[in-house]
Amino acid sequence: MWSKHLIIKRSIGMRLQNPFQPQARFLRAHCQAWLLPLLLGGCMAPSIQPSVQQLAHIQNILVIPVEAPPLQIIPDPIEERLPVYRHEQNMTISVPMHEAIYKNPGNVLIAGHVSEDDIVVELDEQAHASTRLEPRAALGDQWMPTSILAEAMVSELRALNINARLSQHYFRLPVPGYGHDAYLFHWHTAVSDWYAQDSSQLDYRQVANDSGIDAVLEIGLGTYRIFEGQVSLQVLVRLIDPHDNRLLARTQKADFRVAGSAQALLENDSHKFKQVINVIGNRLIRQVLSRIGFSSKLKSAGESSHSTFVLHSAKRSS
Repeated sequence: MWSKHLIIKRSIGMRLQNPFQPQARFLRAHCQAWLLPLLLGGCMAPSIQPSVQQLAHIQNILVIPVEAPPLQIIPDPIEERLPVYRHEQNMTISVPMHEAIYKNPGNVLIAGHVSEDDIVVELDEQAHASTRLEPRAALGDQWMPTSILAEAMVSELRALNINARLSQHYFRLPVPGYGHDAYLFHWHTAVSDWYAQDSSQLDYRQVANDSGIDAVLEIGLGTYRIFEGQVSLQVLVRLIDPHDNRLLARTQKADFRVAGSAQALLENDSHKFKQVINVIGNRLIRQVLSRIGFSSKLKSAGESSHSTFVLHSAKRSS
């Protein structure tokens, strides 16, 4: 049932409909599916690796998840939720709808179309221009993929004999002006800006003094979508020296998996979709840690680079 599931509404005015709007929406959605990964890959800041000396002094890491963008799905889920919209591209008179972010029954945030007569409930959220840490508990039942991947990152780092712990907060992206809307270019601009900084946008010095950590590892997402049954994911990480908030390393990796239709992935509280994200994300986490240089620590510890955190979770939930 879709009744009374949260929608974070993008504030837009009503506009006159015309016969070309359905085709324009169709083209924009499919162009975004191809252009966003190209733009992200081409515009992302270059990777940075820490020195061997810097890595040698890192034994205590705080892992902080970064706010994830909403999931992009093509074709739009409104076609399954309200079947009349499957034929909307061929209609002479367009059916009124707007773009919004909504939470499905599995508590996954999705960017998509919503009709005036839709069966979902809409809720406004104010924009905020400042970067800040928010308690993860404030997310309530919202499923944020970066929180799940941060847990897997902690497990992987512990396999390297590194004392890693998960922060009780998450890094909220600054989104001045346009707010938390459904235009994914806005979200990816905020993600790219965060990733490109050569220092932390937050002051971690007090955290370092209080907890004795040697580094902060921020984990975020770039590409995050289902396109015609293919799930794509891009993991971005930044390693920060909390004593002076200087960037020590950053890198990213992307991958995909053919996993079936969005409808099948997101049914039963999005159980299958979450498993797919876990499997892809766990593989990417091992790769980004290796790119930073933590694999040498793994070899010296005589441990396997394969973390069982996500796989065990998947077995328990299957």
